[in-house]
Parts: sequence; C-alpha cells; structure tokens
Amino acid sequence: MSGTPFADSLIFFQQPWERLSSILSRTSYSRILIVCDANTSRHCLPFMMGQLNLENPLIFELPIGEHSKSLAECERFWRFALENGVDRKTVCLAVGGGVVTDFTGFCTSVLLRGIDCIYIPTSLMGMADAALGGKTGINFMQFKNQIGLFKLPKAILIEPAFLNTLSEAELKNGFVEIIKHSLIQDPPFWEELRQRPGLPDREILPELIRKSVRFKMEIVQKDFYETGLRQILNFGHSFGHALEGMLLDSTDELLHGQAVAFGIIYESWLSAQKFTWRPQWFPQIKEMMLPFIGEWRPEPEDFPTILKWMSVDKKNQHGKIIMTLLERPGLPKFGVEVNADMVNKTLEDCNF
Repeated sequence: MSGTPFADSLIFFQQPWERLSSILSRTSYSRILIVCDANTSRHCLPFMMGQLNLENPLIFELPIGEHSKSLAECERFWRFALENGVDRKTVCLAVGGGVVTDFTGFCTSVLLRGIDCIYIPTSLMGMADAALGGKTGINFMQFKNQIGLFKLPKAILIEPAFLNTLSEAELKNGFVEIIKHSLIQDPPFWEELRQRPGLPDREILPELIRKSVRFKMEIVQKDFYETGLRQILNFGHSFGHALEGMLLDSTDELLHGQAVAFGIIYESWLSAQKFTWRPQWFPQIKEMMLPFIGEWRPEPEDFPTILKWMSVDKKNQHGKIIMTLLERPGLPKFGVEVNADMVNKTLEDCNF
C-alpha cells in the first residue's frame, strides 16, 4: 500500500524478536529509548532484554495508570529525551499497555518533528486493540484522549508470553475489546465467544488476539483517519468514555475495559430500541458482558453527569451526540444521532 500511512508499518507475530532485531540492526539508529511503567519495568523488561542485544538504552519510566497521559508527563518525557541527547535518529520502544503506547506514540510524533517509535504491547488490551491503528493521545481537562494525532509506529511486536504477567482483572479488561470486535463484524465469532462465557483459558488467547488484529487492521486500512467506516470501532465507547471521564478523579476505580463493557450493554439496549432486534439478542449480550463490568454501578444521581460527559465527547458533531450502534449483532451503523432523552431513558431503563 505504497503512499498510504501503512507503507512502513509492520506487525510481528511470528519470530517477533528476531524480526525486531533485524530492524534495529539494519537501521542506523543513534540511540534506543525505552518507555515503560513500573509494572512493565519489573515484569517485562528483563524478558525483553534477554531477547534483544541493546547497548545502554535510555529508560524513561511513567507512573502507572491513566493519569500518566498528561501534558505534565509529556513535558517530563521531552525534557528527559533532550537532556539525554536524543536526536532524530533515535528509536523509541514503547513497552507497556495502552497508556504507554498512547503516550509514547503522541510524544515521539512531535519530538524533533517526529522520531521512530516501535510498540511492544504487554497487556491484552494493548495487543488486541490499543496499540493498533495509529491513534495516539493524552488526556486533557479530564477528557480522555482529547489531544492527539494519527501516527503509526514503525512496527508492533506481539509477544503472548507477556500475558502470563497479567492478573485475571487485567485480562478481563482487555478481553472486552475482543468481544466488541466480535459484535461489530462476525456473528460466528460472537457465537464462538458466547458459547464460552467469561474469560477464556490463556492458551487460546493468542488466536483470539490474531482475529482481533486482522479485523481491526482491515478496517483501519480502509479508513485510517476515521472519516467513516472506522467509526464502527467506537461501539461501546460513547457511554464508556463518559463513565471513565466522570470517575477519572474519583475514588471509584473503573478500568477502560469495564467502562466499555458498560457501554456495550447500554448501546446494545439503545440499539434494540432503535432497530428491529430479535428478543434474545440483548439479553444474550448483557449476560455476556456482566462478568466484565466489575463491582461499581452508576446510581440515578450520576445520570445527569453521564449525559454531560457524553455531550462533550470528541465523536460528536454540530453539538449533537453521535454514536455507533448495532442494527443487529454483526451489523454496526456509525453516525447515529442520539438525543438527551434517548440517553436518559437508556440509563433509567437498562438495569444491572
């Protein structure tokens, strides 16, 4: 696909470390800069260092969590890079989950007008979704990913061994995006997952990751800048991002996957009201998602705040709430206008 944003981007499944070593050896990079967080520094860097022959790499460590995606951390990263002699021939390895790859992709895309970046996702969320597609971004004014740009890394390395470092909660967090992919593209895939409720065994996760990667990249290649078709990947994220934003500075913890699981339930309920759904579809989807939403539940007093957050979602247009819904499972429809009454009715009538 010469001349497209995909011309120089690669995804490594087979022999990933050998292929990455080949890139690093044949490209005359002046330095290697690694971005990680405390978890990946402890659990993943030793394994990675054993696979690659890296001479004195620079290592920048982010604080753990969504709050790291801030302008303050960007400034700290840029200062660290420049004070340590990073130049335009430096390559940056982002070793972590979606927070690390989102942050690193954004920071490196504007540092010195852009230095090469390679993603090494270590979470299920990162491998199946967050590291794919070239969206970078940081949070601003409590709004999720409000500052960012589309920029693909030079390569993405998928190492299933990193899944063994994850807790069940972290695996559940990432598996929600795989379920989302099944709901918007392939009824047989959805049925396959529905027949195995909850989190599947770790040994079958690599093949499910492959299915998600193939599907997402097919969509992204057709609509890199999200002007149309790519918007189907936002299913579950209108309500989901609103819940995340509302709770970002609260004592209640809601992981991204848990928020999207809520969003899938809410947006499936709304889809069932707007389109002709068979009676069994919504209960099946709700039952499928309930193991992934965690302990927190929205209360009626939260509903006005949720609507407020939805009204400033970056996907909205001309002051109107715009969502991706399902005409039926496997048939997404993007660009659906939803008014405040529909949002309130969904929150009031879709119970958990």
